Amino acid sequence: MKKINESKPVSSLNSLFMSAMLLLAGCAETTQKWDQQFGSATRQNMQDQIIDPLAGNKKNTTYELDGRVAKEMMIRYQNSYKEPAPENNNFTIGVGK
Repeated sequence: MKKINESKPVSSLNSLFMSAMLLLAGCAETTQKWDQQFGSATRQNMQDQIIDPLAGNKKNTTYELDGRVAKEMMIRYQNSYKEPAPENNNFTIGVGK
């Protein structure tokens, strides 16, 4: 007894379906809307972090600082690199302080 191969109509139906999907995919909308806005969130976040965008155009940019305060600030800054910062133990957050 000879077996009848019933997969041929199914495979031709599959190939017809796939070729129809490929033809329809050619008509699909591309990502132009997404591409036009690519990076806009990053640019907006960067602009949001600028306090005064025209700060470079100002003529008077001098800052006054007391001499004693400036000296102490520089000493602390220079001494901060002499010893590494102590490492905190992550398991004892807020304990013993």
